Amino acid sequence: MTFRVDRTGPVIAINGVDYEGTENKGLFFNKVDLEIKETNDYEVIVWKDNQKIDFNEVNFNENGSYKIQVKDAALNKSEVEFTVDTIPAAKVDIRVNSNNSNERYAKVGDKVGIYLNVDEELRENPTFTINGQTYKVNQTAVNNGKYMYAVLFDVTDETKEGKVEFNISNIYDKAGNKSEDLSNNNTEEYVIVDKTAPVYKSLGIYGGEKYNDTMYVTNGDKVYINVHFSEKLAVSPYVKINGEEVFQYGEPVEQQTANGEKYYIYSKVYNVNNKEGRLSFEIYGYADAAGNEGKTLTADDTTIGGQTGNIVVDNTAPSIGDLESNKEYTGSIHYEMSDNSGSFKLYYDLDNNFQSCDELIAKGTLFGTLTDTYKGDYYIPGSHEGISVCLVDAAGNKTFRNNISIKN
Repeated sequence: MTFRVDRTGPVIAINGVDYEGTENKGLFFNKVDLEIKETNDYEVIVWKDNQKIDFNEVNFNENGSYKIQVKDAALNKSEVEFTVDTIPAAKVDIRVNSNNSNERYAKVGDKVGIYLNVDEELRENPTFTINGQTYKVNQTAVNNGKYMYAVLFDVTDETKEGKVEFNISNIYDKAGNKSEDLSNNNTEEYVIVDKTAPVYKSLGIYGGEKYNDTMYVTNGDKVYINVHFSEKLAVSPYVKINGEEVFQYGEPVEQQTANGEKYYIYSKVYNVNNKEGRLSFEIYGYADAAGNEGKTLTADDTTIGGQTGNIVVDNTAPSIGDLESNKEYTGSIHYEMSDNSGSFKLYYDLDNNFQSCDELIAKGTLFGTLTDTYKGDYYIPGSHEGISVCLVDAAGNKTFRNNISIKN
């Protein structure tokens, strides 16, 4: 009697690849071409989704989990466990954001993330092409049945400005099913890279309540501070006057040029209550949606208006010398008039004894605008009672005398 020793297990060939032994697990296929290679008698047992089924009734190209066990006459055994999957990985969602406080924008130094979530594990990391540059996946995670593949990148001076454009390709599940490429068109989320700080379009600083054509103001007057930008700011400007913060602008007024270009006017009024001298202005702390902060503006940056932001507080009325009300003079009147602003207007009337500067200005005579110190002896022919005199400086400060008489 002759015995033949057989220690070689059967071979299970799938799609041309031979599998032998019992450690063939975790395989994925999207189609199965099965062949059993064994010269002796053998037995085949098949389980589908943990249910034992007849080998001759199995369609291995149906989706499911399979285990095949082949045992030859010498009891050598080979096993293969695999999954048949003919459905490509499905997109759960694509998230696009930045670590900026406004996640829809990014500036230099921020990070932008593009996250692809699919419903099954992929065979390999997909390829991300962002603004024309290829990136490798640098973050993965599994959470609640979602498989995440992401690219996070830093915004640098070289990063292209504008909406981040991306394409995700090479998306294969473990069975080799290919998903369609994905892009910005597959999500409503986006990030706009903005590396440019907001630049003001124009700045005007105007002084005075009634004397807007001058640079002199007095306490109680208004200073109008208007600044225009070509974009709506996320953080409105703050204003300091003489080093003290006085207000922050509210919402701007949107305007449009004849060419259809939008611009935004930030306008506010400052009520003067300062010691005498030139006012210093700082417009600062404003930022765009990405958080880029604009440069601090001062009076030197004014682009409109004749004052060029040179606003001087003058609370001192013009000096009229020793000319007094309710006094009688003979022959002539001695005068010595001046103002610290350097110029003032002189109004007078000889006979009507006006009771206020405003009345005299409205009904009297303007002698003229005088500069420096104006002094001397003014001879007035004849006799007059009820002489009125008013000096008005550039800030609107007034000095008034009335009920003055002259005898000749």
